[in-house]
Amino acid sequence: MTELEADSAVGYNGLAEVDLQSGNYTRALESAKKAAELAPDEWVALYNLGMIEDRLGKSPDVIAHLDKALALKVPDARHRLLIHLYLLRAHARSGGVEAAQTQLDLLKKQRGGLDEWQKILENEQAEVLRAVLGDDVKTVRDLVDGNISIAEVGAQ
Repeated sequence: MTELEADSAVGYNGLAEVDLQSGNYTRALESAKKAAELAPDEWVALYNLGMIEDRLGKSPDVIAHLDKALALKVPDARHRLLIHLYLLRAHARSGGVEAAQTQLDLLKKQRGGLDEWQKILENEQAEVLRAVLGDDVKTVRDLVDGNISIAEVGAQ
């Protein structure tokens, strides 16, 4: 698709997702950056880029891209939920305790998103999604239930 439509962010976003699913974060990052470059006002491209940067521990980039994604009005609570998790982790890794706490407070307001993810991930057809996001959803659940601290999330 990237050969047929080199100016389309959709193809690069798809490549990023495939590489993310296979655990090839370096290649996923390259494709996600290209998707975000081609579609700088699309929250999905920025969300995927921020998620990949989270996996790579690139906290300043996570914050920059996911703050911009939120400013573009992410419509789904489940995606906002994970954005707040990735921002919380980035701030915690960077020593921004107050900013991490703010993200935790915002994350807790997206409780409906947690329910959505749990319902989606329970489906037998969600095997790949569970592999990519299952640990993140568990981390959110543990945060909401008070079983894990911000510092522990920052150490992940």
